[in-house]
Amino acid sequence: MIEAAGVRSVDLKLSIAEATADELLDGHGGGGALGNVYRSVCDAFSGIAAADANLAALRDADQGSVTVSINVGKGDLSAASHALDYLATEFVEDEDADGYVIHLRNNMRITPTEMSVRKNVRLEVQANSVSVFQAWEAMSAYMIELHENGQLEA
Repeated sequence: MIEAAGVRSVDLKLSIAEATADELLDGHGGGGALGNVYRSVCDAFSGIAAADANLAALRDADQGSVTVSINVGKGDLSAASHALDYLATEFVEDEDADGYVIHLRNNMRITPTEMSVRKNVRLEVQANSVSVFQAWEAMSAYMIELHENGQLEA
């Protein structure tokens, strides 16, 4: 699905405790592209918290999270788009990765535990209800579209 649709953005969410953990900051958080991403996010958060004495207390927070969103615009270079697709594939293929959301260009979303699809359709409104037949027709057409794109295969 990543290859077919392309990735619009990747959101990486870490707990503050995880982002400030010594083993991640010291470079023991894993190898490969995914390990490098985690280390970079942790280094960036440490830099933010260390830059100001008032922000240093964030490093000791038990609750809260750090979220980094990486995206490439529609008109951006194909090399950047392919790199974002590669990063998303790394997250999906890593069984230990969690706390990410991959937003595809076709409005699909992939998380560690689920994949969701959606499509907006216009239905005629009569009073405060819609036609069941019109809604069913729109859902059927969407299922056919998903099947033709190979997105219903397990």
